[in-house]
Amino acid sequence: MVTLAAHAPAYAASTTAPTVSGAAAYTVCKQPGGPNGPNCQGYRMSLTFTVDAPDTWTVTFTSAKVNGTEFIATIDPNPHVFTVSSANPTVNFAICTEASPSQFAFDLTYTVERPGVAPVSVIAPTANISGIKNC
Repeated sequence: MVTLAAHAPAYAASTTAPTVSGAAAYTVCKQPGGPNGPNCQGYRMSLTFTVDAPDTWTVTFTSAKVNGTEFIATIDPNPHVFTVSSANPTVNFAICTEASPSQFAFDLTYTVERPGVAPVSVIAPTANISGIKNC
């Protein structure tokens, strides 16, 4: 009897979608004085994804809620499309709210895709962000 074994190369691409691990993945600061407009309190946000090497994924934000209210239309840049990899897992964006809370719950839904893998919709865990300081 002959047994053959095939091993995937160590560099084989993963099909595991990039993930967000709650509030610890976010860095947030208030932007007093700009780029605020009428009824706009700006927040600058950085979000770090967990991404398997050596994959590169396209991430598209599809919903962003602050304290349960949808704010996707206020996110800059627009369109809300980012590229992430294990070497570059962080995306930066700004959001505009009517209020200026020093803490809030942030809910994010996004899709991820890359060549050879069907798009996947992901609901990130709610991030309870607090202790927000000025930028």
